[in-house]
Amino acid sequence: MYCKYCGYEILENTTLCPKCGAFTEIQSAESEFNFNNFSSDEVTLHELQLFIGIDNSNYYLEKWEKYIKNENSLSPSWNWTAFLFGFFWISYRKMYFWAYSSIIINLVSILVNSSTFTLFVNWSFCFLIALFSNKLYFHYSKNQVKKIKGNISDDKDLENKILNRGGTSIGALAIYILIYLLFTFIFTVFQ
Repeated sequence: MYCKYCGYEILENTTLCPKCGAFTEIQSAESEFNFNNFSSDEVTLHELQLFIGIDNSNYYLEKWEKYIKNENSLSPSWNWTAFLFGFFWISYRKMYFWAYSSIIINLVSILVNSSTFTLFVNWSFCFLIALFSNKLYFHYSKNQVKKIKGNISDDKDLENKILNRGGTSIGALAIYILIYLLFTFIFTVFQ
């Protein structure tokens, strides 16, 4: 039997995986998809786990299972945190381009000077982010690991670099909030 999350071979009736510490959902070796053999563009499941952060890897690997099986899958996957916190969640997950692009989109919607339009844009983005954030984060994580692997050949340095580049950032979230509030304040004062 294999752990669903990391592919480590475990004994039957084991409740915790000895490798990743996850509560195990056992998957037989004969099943349709074996996480142990996952590799996409030379990115392994273990590297994705390092990038996500071990504490959150079970949640994201479960949500990403359909994308791991078929990377071109368009099926949405709801993310409540992304729905409630939107681009704040994206900046917290270090997807800076998407986070800071959102500020521009919000500012443009404010410039239209229609509260109905601004409300429509904001709610639309909340739903789109909630539906597609897991897929976006999967591709972002995979591409970042691939870039890191292209620059580093030593395995120990590679793991450290993946850990540092991935995970979450309270600092990035704080900076995003400050910039968002500053631009919103400036635009509302000068309108």
